[in-house]
Parts: sequence; C-alpha cells; structure tokens
Amino acid sequence: MADRVNFFTPLGGPIGYAAHGRGLAIGMDAAGLDVRLFASDWIGKPYIPDERHVRMLRKSDDADLSDPALCLTIPRNDFALQFGGRPRILLTVYELSRIPDEWVPILNAMDDVWTVSHWGKRIFEECGVKHDVKVVPEGVDSTIFSPKGDSFRWEDGSLDSAFK
Repeated sequence: MADRVNFFTPLGGPIGYAAHGRGLAIGMDAAGLDVRLFASDWIGKPYIPDERHVRMLRKSDDADLSDPALCLTIPRNDFALQFGGRPRILLTVYELSRIPDEWVPILNAMDDVWTVSHWGKRIFEECGVKHDVKVVPEGVDSTIFSPKGDSFRWEDGSLDSAFK
C-alpha cells in the first residue's frame, strides 16, 4: 500500500457520495495514509469541512500526480476522466441491474474499478467493464448508527422522521 493517496470526492451535502467521501477521507487518514483531498462539489449543498478535512485539503497544493489516485464519484466525463495520479482508481456504486452505457468507457479508462458489493461487481462486469472489479465494502460510522439506539441523527443533529 502506498504511503500517500490523492483522493477526489464530492464533500458537499447530505448525499451518499459526499457522506461516503467525508468518512472515507477521515478513515484513510486515521489508518495512517497521507491523504491529499480534492473536493468536487458539483453535487450536493456546500459543506464546511471540519479541521481534518481542511488539513487534507491544504495538502492538495503539493500533491504529486504520480501518487496513487482514488476517485469516489459517479463516472462522468467532466470529472472522472480528469483526475490525475497512477494508478487511477474509481470507486462508484449503482443500485439498478444495468449501469448507464456512457459509464462503461469511463470505467474502462481507469487503472482499476472498485464498488461496494459483490452484486455491484457482477452488474459492472456484465455491462462491459473490463476490469476485475474489486469489492470494497462500506464501513459504518457508529457515532451516527448505534445498535443501542432506535434513531438516526443527520450530521446537523436533526432526527430523521422515519426513525421517530
């Protein structure tokens, strides 16, 4: 495993990619990786990063684009093909049984493709992704999801009405 990683992810808003990106950045940092964080806030609401994200965002100023790059995003030409680093790894998810046709050439342009489930791996490969897609399961933030509680708190502290 590399000591440094350039991590490209949306940070803004309560959407899944941004929430996953914020948590994954902190998790990689806590695991000892030297993370250079690049925010792509083309989706979601603006996000005011906490001090850990600010520290990783500041490191992006001196990023070495020959370091490994991980991009967590929807495969879109206007972003997914423009991040630098080697190898270039794209981590993405899809909930339906067929990925959009325009995703396939973008995913195949990557050095590696990751997704979060074996079902997703099968779907990506059946739809024409040439890589041996890696399964990287998502973690659980036990400060948000607690087996002892019966409610879910958003990052702003409010309760989700579905759990009241």
